[in-house]
Amino acid sequence: MALTVDTDTVARTVFGIDYGSASTPQSEEIDNAIAFAKIRVLNFSQFFTGDLDDAGSPSQPATVWNHWATMEAAVLTATKLRREILNELVPLRNEALELAINTTTTTSPEAATVTGATVTLAWLRRYIAIRCVKRRQRVWPNVDIVDGAINKALTDLWNRHAWHFKQREVIFTIATNGTVTDDLATGEEVDSLATRELVYRDDTSLKLRWTTREDMTLRRADQVDSSLAVTAADTGAETFTVAGDKTHLFPSGRSFTVAGSTGNDGTWYVSSSSYSSGSDATTITVTGDVTDATADGTITVAGYDTGRPDYFRWEGFGSAATWVFYPFPDSEYRVMGWCYLKGPTLPDSLSDADEINLFPHEFRPFIADFGLAYTLKDLDSPDWQQQVTDAENRLAPLLQETDNRGVQDDDLGVLDIYNDFDRSVATQRNFERYGDSH
Repeated sequence: MALTVDTDTVARTVFGIDYGSASTPQSEEIDNAIAFAKIRVLNFSQFFTGDLDDAGSPSQPATVWNHWATMEAAVLTATKLRREILNELVPLRNEALELAINTTTTTSPEAATVTGATVTLAWLRRYIAIRCVKRRQRVWPNVDIVDGAINKALTDLWNRHAWHFKQREVIFTIATNGTVTDDLATGEEVDSLATRELVYRDDTSLKLRWTTREDMTLRRADQVDSSLAVTAADTGAETFTVAGDKTHLFPSGRSFTVAGSTGNDGTWYVSSSSYSSGSDATTITVTGDVTDATADGTITVAGYDTGRPDYFRWEGFGSAATWVFYPFPDSEYRVMGWCYLKGPTLPDSLSDADEINLFPHEFRPFIADFGLAYTLKDLDSPDWQQQVTDAENRLAPLLQETDNRGVQDDDLGVLDIYNDFDRSVATQRNFERYGDSH
């Protein structure tokens, strides 16, 4: 959006003359004020244009923003050279600001109902920006500062307490290559496990149990090495091929030996491996140079006992997680348990509400309240701490209420923090899952 500020309008408003008749100090001050006003208005307008794209480029009609920029430039000029007329100009500037906000915001963030998916990144940005400029001691945020404050508010509120709503019942699907997927909703991700026993879906009398690192190492140390015939070798792609899905034996970085080949005997290290169901073969890409294309020799690699896993390890490493099983799965299995959700981060787009919707609707206004407080802190506003205190005081009663509502229901094994749980349906589901023994 390109702002247009008429220099004659600013000069007439402040000095009662055209820009061309202004003195050098007057014209220089008008030019400086217009430049500063444009920056301020452009930064601020990004919060309110209804079709703001992710790059932050507003494309709404610029008329109201031009008017506000003109009045902003007049106030800035008068602040330097004609302070006696500020009492007249400031209300006019404020009216121009209100007009810009009201014209381009179809639903005022201050009046919007904080339920459902109404709280989006765009909503939070606008709410914080409006509150910043309507304060007695006005501050001017930009998008980066506000986004950083929202992200901090999301993280702080999520980690403030062991909320019951951070837990989910989850079904994990264990593939034959040892990879694991879950059935969590869009926007939800496992942070850690809340149970050390996972129940098999096909036989609820069987459990997959967590074990220590030491125990897992001892169990896996006794597993038999695997010997696999090389069915193909590729000197260009640096690969060996073996029959069947053996990708679980060849994770990246693992070593294996080749013996009895025409020209590839030795120790090799895996770069990657992949399985093709069409040829029912596993291709192993290695880090060294395969120098002979003869399809012969035997690969020996530390093996895995296979079957229905009895024990597991789940460990998080940075943003990734690793599952380890004993014995290694010989088929696809599904297990059920409880997990803690990974905390929310700044939404990916202006209309995205998935991260915010991880909180029950009662908590969503506090994202805005704490986001405002952290924005004020970053802008060196002296009363940011009071904003935090006010939000804390409003949050306190909800904390106790939430803990009371989140008590485990031993009959159903569910947590109804959202007040949307159908007990009759839950009872039937649990009967179907566990039978009379639950």
